[in-house]
Amino acid sequence: MSSPLLAIALASAISATSPAPTMQVKFDDLNLSTPAGQEILQKRIKSAAREVCGMDEKTTGTRIRSSESARCYNQAVGSATAAVAAAVRKARADS
Repeated sequence: MSSPLLAIALASAISATSPAPTMQVKFDDLNLSTPAGQEILQKRIKSAAREVCGMDEKTTGTRIRSSESARCYNQAVGSATAAVAAAVRKARADS
């Protein structure tokens, strides 16, 4: 595999003038040509998106996530789709 990291640009609830936060998701230990490897990568992506978007942060007085956090999470996971698809195609071609 050419790159052991997948840089996922995470959508930000910050103003448009601020750069969107990113997080590196490691996958060099996974066999992406298998469904099990792909599933683990998806879990890592979702975990990274939850962390960066503040999905698990508690707000006093409510357990409901902010709409900004939810939007950030959905956009982050969605933006990783093309990069994951390319990594899976490469892994299948290499195997």
